[in-house]
Amino acid sequence: MKLTERQTEIVQQATLLIMDLGIQGLTMKNLAGRVGITEPALYRHFESKQDIILAILTSFQEDMQERLELLLLKKRPAVESCELLLRGQIDLLADNPALAAVVFSEEIFHHDERLRREVLTIMSNYHELISSLIRLGQEQGDIRKDVSQDSLALVLMGSLRVLVARWRINGFRGDLKQQGESLIETLKRLLLAP
Repeated sequence: MKLTERQTEIVQQATLLIMDLGIQGLTMKNLAGRVGITEPALYRHFESKQDIILAILTSFQEDMQERLELLLLKKRPAVESCELLLRGQIDLLADNPALAAVVFSEEIFHHDERLRREVLTIMSNYHELISSLIRLGQEQGDIRKDVSQDSLALVLMGSLRVLVARWRINGFRGDLKQQGESLIETLKRLLLAP
């Protein structure tokens, strides 16, 4: 999804608005005020609030996919690739706390099937990538084989989600990158073959 310059600005302001006021604060009126345009002008760029949230999620997915493709181009041991993948996600969210407020905000997705499907697609793609990295590591003998690749992928994803959710609920206080490094070291020990 290629956004115009104005749409990109709207998406950025919407993300910040959600971080500041929660999903309830993301109204077309509030957003138009933040962007400095009228509500009718806002509707020329996006048909609805859900379309704006979908654009936020799509941008996140595209950024994540680009990072993953770059990671896969380089032939590294699977454990190192998993580590770099997790660190990249942590860095992205630590540098963009407003993005964490949207991506890890479950109330956004409860009442909109289209948004729920997009989040499920993002999660499924991420799970599949981590599972494939783990499978490769198991085949190479670097990653433990006594736990299924699916279970290990869920442990990695769930650990990251809890870490970021706790940081978000705590008002983005604390050093997410430092906490992430500690988590990554623990997860690496869990992954490594005995």
